[in-house]
Amino acid sequence: LTEGLEVHMTAVPTVSNPSLAFESVSVGEVSAPQQITLTNDTDLPITVTDVITVGSAGVDFQAVLDDPTPVVLNPGQDTTATLTFAPQSAGLRAATVEIVQQTLPAFFAPASVAVSGTAIGPPGAEQLVNGGGGVVVGWIDWNGNQIWETPSEQVLAANLAAGSHSFTV
Repeated sequence: LTEGLEVHMTAVPTVSNPSLAFESVSVGEVSAPQQITLTNDTDLPITVTDVITVGSAGVDFQAVLDDPTPVVLNPGQDTTATLTFAPQSAGLRAATVEIVQQTLPAFFAPASVAVSGTAIGPPGAEQLVNGGGGVVVGWIDWNGNQIWETPSEQVLAANLAAGSHSFTV
């Protein structure tokens, strides 16, 4: 090493909960809010500019910083974000909430929280389940019309033996 050269290592900011599971919510409804805390465990100030949801079901989860942005966190300081689950599609929904900050170099992964919840619905429908394994393969409305989450579920339901499924009402 060259004389006078100092090397400083920083830690990645930490999140109070690495994962959050929301209680079941009907499609079109909003869950009770949950909070996460981001703590600056680095030896440098960081600037938090946003919280975003990513993943195929990211649209089902909302995250908002509780402080006005940008939030400058000195070492040891923290801020909170409020998260809710408002599913648009039925079934198990999962995504990742990422904390966007500007200070740490790009090679540091963003602080993140895995979020999940189960969406019940759509409204006015009941689950069509496989009687043997309890796997949800679709929904049926009060008029007997099947409402499918994906085309692959139609194939799965078509392959069920007669009498192997039941309706929950």
